[in-house]
Amino acid sequence: MTAQEAPENPGNGATWGNQTAENAENTTYVTEVDQTLRVLEWRYDSEEEMVYIEFESDESKTVTVTEARQFEAGASKGRIKQKQIPEGTSKVKLPVKPTAGKAGVSITTPESIDNGSYTVLSTGIGESETPFHRTGSPSGWFGGAFTAVAMMGAAAYKVRNEEHGDVVTVE
Repeated sequence: MTAQEAPENPGNGATWGNQTAENAENTTYVTEVDQTLRVLEWRYDSEEEMVYIEFESDESKTVTVTEARQFEAGASKGRIKQKQIPEGTSKVKLPVKPTAGKAGVSITTPESIDNGSYTVLSTGIGESETPFHRTGSPSGWFGGAFTAVAMMGAAAYKVRNEEHGDVVTVE
């Protein structure tokens, strides 16, 4: 599972990122931001609306973490945090407002910007909820078939119980 796929949910409103690769020292990490910076672990706490990220860096560097969310049309603002992190492991946290129950951040360093790239950590992209979001295709077919049979039954009942009077033959 990559850092951009939906991670497992450990409960209590927290979502943890899965670890997927290894560096030269056999330390497991989620993803590389650039050649010298890796995300070791991350989680999103939906109750606190906060993302927690643990980095491992081979050198001191500036890391920028930006709230990544779907904005509506027009002007809006988001959250951004820039932090100088030392060589070794460091932790960063950033408040992140969820959109449709999902949240994410983008991460950049001067090196990743020079390379024209960024890293995204996300709980997943949610589909917009409709009144039928929990309904599947079989439910629609069975519901439609039931409605059709009920309407045919009502029509047959009305025809059977209606007084027809005399039959007129048209010549």
